[in-house]
Amino acid sequence: MSLNNVVELKNLFFAWTKNYYSLFDISFEIKKGESVLLVGSDGSGKTTLMRIISGLEKNYTGQALISGEDAKKANFEKGPQVVYLCQNGIFFENKSVYKNLRWFYSLRKRKVGPQAEIEISQIINDFGLSAFRDIAAKRLSVFNRGRLALARASMRERIDLIMVDGSFDKMTENERVEFFRLVQAFETTIVVSAKYDIREYLNGDVRIINLELGSVKKEEEIL
Repeated sequence: MSLNNVVELKNLFFAWTKNYYSLFDISFEIKKGESVLLVGSDGSGKTTLMRIISGLEKNYTGQALISGEDAKKANFEKGPQVVYLCQNGIFFENKSVYKNLRWFYSLRKRKVGPQAEIEISQIINDFGLSAFRDIAAKRLSVFNRGRLALARASMRERIDLIMVDGSFDKMTENERVEFFRLVQAFETTIVVSAKYDIREYLNGDVRIINLELGSVKKEEEIL
């Protein structure tokens, strides 16, 4: 694997049943710093592909290397640092924005003291969540759940890859603009999954990979 590649997929197959392949012979690379948009309709294999890259799905054949490590064997705590923002996110639904972030702060083996309170409050402010500080996660909109997920991700010491599999049609135009501004502020490799072309919300060069019925269409372009 090239040292410039964060993701390298080779002859990847994934079957839900003997006769139904969600992914069929997928091969491509993603270089450090690239912004990639996976476009495909429901059932095209986007979410399955992202779950494999993030190490959540291991029942596949072929090769998936993440930062040079086999996705089936990689320790995603100590090795490749992948942030996977799935649709709606996973939080303590009955806990507030603040308590969700406080828990994750402590999980990263940091002492929660006066300085921690300052840092957490700053993160809440940076991601535009001050007005929702004491609101339970289950009461947040799709947009604010996305901001909470990004705020949580910002507590990591390093991020090699951010993958976003979101419900962008449930955001307003202004919310989409702000959400992707926050995503790209991480200045790392970014993969976004969507049903339709949303490149207008991503700044800089964007590589388009079209998925159809579990396969990569031949056209790939930098725009």
